[in-house]
Amino acid sequence: MRFLLILKGEGMKPLVDVDQLKGIQSHILKNFGRRNRFAVIGGPGTGKTVLALEGLNRVLAEDEAHHARLLVFNRALQSFLSKHVRYSGDEKMINTWHSFLPSYLMKVFNCKFAVVKEKYQTGSYQYDFQKILTDLKQVENLYRFQYLFIDEAQDFPEELLELLDYISIKFYVFFDDNQKFTPELLDLDRSFSAVEHTGILSRLNLQEDFYDLTGIGSAIVDMQGNVLVAVGWQEICTEFH
Repeated sequence: MRFLLILKGEGMKPLVDVDQLKGIQSHILKNFGRRNRFAVIGGPGTGKTVLALEGLNRVLAEDEAHHARLLVFNRALQSFLSKHVRYSGDEKMINTWHSFLPSYLMKVFNCKFAVVKEKYQTGSYQYDFQKILTDLKQVENLYRFQYLFIDEAQDFPEELLELLDYISIKFYVFFDDNQKFTPELLDLDRSFSAVEHTGILSRLNLQEDFYDLTGIGSAIVDMQGNVLVAVGWQEICTEFH
């Protein structure tokens, strides 16, 4: 079945034709919802942001609007992507972390921004993330988002990522491993590193070219049997064998 993004709004154009996504990109989309922790690694132009947006839109199509967000670092990207969200409600589905965090804390602690600022801010857009996390762990029946998508995660403070991981049930991060995001964040002894599956977009071109030339399907599988990269696999085989 051909799937084309249909975007609401006057004059709105599709951001991407999902039918044109490459094998690894389609594989990653299929894993949204199946796994609680998912890290997508890739350099500029590999389609990380497109996948994050499409993942959010698929969640919104299942009436999860109040339980999902896509967080970005800067307002320009937030403004651009917001035009391509398939959601007609009043809530903003895409936020910068700078606006998301205080709003979330105001809701959880039932307080005004001035309280959040006095208690947790250490400077302009700087927070004591460890103190916030400590206080959140004392909250009974803490509200957690069903889905949090984090784009350009290498620009997010490490302690913030750990905090966001704590307040979400399904946590998907997209980052460029050649920039500020460090491999140490994926160490097994860190709370954020409970990443069960990693999509490696930087290997996409090599895999795709091999399949185009030979017609032979291939995959990269980790020691736990998780398929990290798969190109040329047929659904009838992967679903029933």
